[in-house]
Amino acid sequence: MNAHSQSRAILSALQAGDTLTRLEAERRFGCARLAARIADLRAMGHDVKTAWEKSNGKRYARYYLNTPRLKIIDAIPVFKPTETNNSLF
Repeated sequence: MNAHSQSRAILSALQAGDTLTRLEAERRFGCARLAARIADLRAMGHDVKTAWEKSNGKRYARYYLNTPRLKIIDAIPVFKPTETNNSLF
């Protein structure tokens, strides 16, 4: 699969709500350079975000698409009870 085909396949997976690591992209799409494909998608205007994770002492990136749904969820204020108002009712 060439770089353009890989970018399309990766974008399709991200639009479906999947998240991807380099190992997952290599297994699913034969993409050994996920960071480069993510850079290509960002250059095309896609809002791809990076979440850093750690496992067995190793740090790695997990990529996801920042969808309008996620932006709405992030914008919802979190209710925090105060000392004067410590109940929900």
